[in-house]
Amino acid sequence: MQVIATVSTVLRDYRISLVGVERISGHQCYHLSLQPLRNPGTFRLRDLWIDRETYATVQLRIASNFIHGPGSNVPWTVRFSRIAGIRYIKWERASVGISYRGLIYTVVYIRFEKIHTKLKAVHKNRFPMFVPLFLQEPPALGGVARKSGPER
Repeated sequence: MQVIATVSTVLRDYRISLVGVERISGHQCYHLSLQPLRNPGTFRLRDLWIDRETYATVQLRIASNFIHGPGSNVPWTVRFSRIAGIRYIKWERASVGISYRGLIYTVVYIRFEKIHTKLKAVHKNRFPMFVPLFLQEPPALGGVARKSGPER
């Protein structure tokens, strides 16, 4: 396996193990399992899927997504996508149902649609390229709860 980086630390946060290689959204990915060595509420990562060619994070699973409210103690899976060369969250999905105001939502899925970058030219003497400056979401809410699962 190719060395990605060498990291030195005084106190480790996770025990990391290679689960295997899996195909996610057309990418061959290393599936890494992360087990927090302390403070599992702070160190919430549980699984990472890393592209074998680019080493970009394609997908992750976290122990919880929110600090307060419904879904705060629910594991979530997060999928990333590349837009104009930059990685953004494509969707998030709760691993189990969520209870909210007396209703139980068996599938909670937040999809980020129509995310665009606004490009602005950088001074030509500094960089000969365009760079994204900010994201623009559609006028409606950026995420929606659905009763069907995410795209695979």
